[in-house]
Amino acid sequence: METWTPVKLNLISAADQNMGIGWNQKLPWQIPSEFHYFLEMTTKPRVTGSNRQNAVIIGHRTWETMDALTSKPHPGALNIVLSRFNPPEPLAYPNTIVCASLDQVVKMLSTDPEYEGLIDTVWVLGGAEVYQTALKSRFFHRLYLSRIRAVYPCDVFFPEEFDENLLVRVSDDRIGDSRVLTGVQKDDATGVEFEVCVYEQRDQDSTSL
Repeated sequence: METWTPVKLNLISAADQNMGIGWNQKLPWQIPSEFHYFLEMTTKPRVTGSNRQNAVIIGHRTWETMDALTSKPHPGALNIVLSRFNPPEPLAYPNTIVCASLDQVVKMLSTDPEYEGLIDTVWVLGGAEVYQTALKSRFFHRLYLSRIRAVYPCDVFFPEEFDENLLVRVSDDRIGDSRVLTGVQKDDATGVEFEVCVYEQRDQDSTSL
């Protein structure tokens, strides 16, 4: 049992109706309003003007293609690249570190004075293997999944460990974050509809953030 209070892992992703999340190492779609929501959630703390920042956890393969998604590093957040081999390339970027595992990340953010109390939300950005590990982690808190009401060519899919029978969808009034889009959204630029669904484990205290 930890003698420290661990930070919680929040996953954020978008998936089409077949649970596809990637195509040729890029997003399969361009949906501006969904992407704007993703940036609002991951780059900014919940309280405007606070001295906190988010942390984003990125698999090393996803890191290699981050320029095609946002930028290197992901703006406004502590970037944590997962790799067992300690690759030097991410360390050339500001506000970017390398860790070997999710457990190492959680312990570091929870106990290291450099980060303790200074991280607002910890976001897992993928890829699929990192999502899979995070879903099975005892530190998993919530999954923020944009469910896109369309089908795209995809060669990467959200992991099968996502089982709606093992999770519970959090009602809009209990999410506790006004930035989260509620209800079905229709993107003005593309006409594509999507809905942000927030899930958590059935047996956890759903009032906690």
